[in-house]
Amino acid sequence: MLIVNIIEGIIIGIMVSAPLGPVGIICIQRTLNKGRVAGYISGLGAVVGDILYAIFAGFGITVITNFLIDQQVYLRVFGGALLVFVGIRMFFTDTVKQVKEQRLKKKQNVLSDFISVFFLTISNPMTIVAFGILIASLGFSSKETGFFSMLYLILGIMLGAMLWWFVLVTLVNLFRDRFKLKRLIWINKITAIGVVLFGLFAGISVFFN
Repeated sequence: MLIVNIIEGIIIGIMVSAPLGPVGIICIQRTLNKGRVAGYISGLGAVVGDILYAIFAGFGITVITNFLIDQQVYLRVFGGALLVFVGIRMFFTDTVKQVKEQRLKKKQNVLSDFISVFFLTISNPMTIVAFGILIASLGFSSKETGFFSMLYLILGIMLGAMLWWFVLVTLVNLFRDRFKLKRLIWINKITAIGVVLFGLFAGISVFFN
C-alpha cells in the first residue's frame, strides 16, 4: 500500500511541476547558459519550495497554510518584483562570459541559483491549494490518513518533482551544443523579457482580483 502512496505522490509531483511557468523558463535559460549543474540546482530550489508546501497541505498545518493564503497578495507582489529583478538581471547578463566560464569549468555561484528559484516558488502560496486539491482527490485527509501513508505520499511528490526537473534539464542540455553563441544571446534576451512580463503580470493582477 505504501508503494501505491509513493506512486501517487510521484504523479502529483510531476503534475504540479510540469506547467512551464517562469520557474521552468529560468531553469531552461540557466541550463543553456551555464550548463546542466546550474539547471539541476535551480530545479532543486523549485523542488524544496514545492515540498515545503506539500508538507503544509498534506499534514494540515492549517495555521501556516492559512497565514500564507491570507498573505498571498503580498507574496504575489514580492514574487512579481523578484521575477522582474531576475528578468532584468538576465537581460543584462553577459551571456558570452557565462558560456565561456562554463566551458572552462570555472566555479559558479550555484547557491544564488538555488535561492532565487526557491523564493520564486514559495512566493506563490496557491501551490498549497493545488497540492491540497490533488491530495484530497486521491482520498487523503490529514485527520484520517495515517502518518506514514502521508509521509510516503510526500516522499513520492518529492521524487516526482525531482524526476521532472532532472528530465527537463537533461533534455535541454542534450541539445545545448547545437545552439550557437549568437543564438544563445538572443534566447537569453527574449527569455529575460518573458520573465519580466510574467513578473509584471503577477504584480498587476493582484489589483484586479
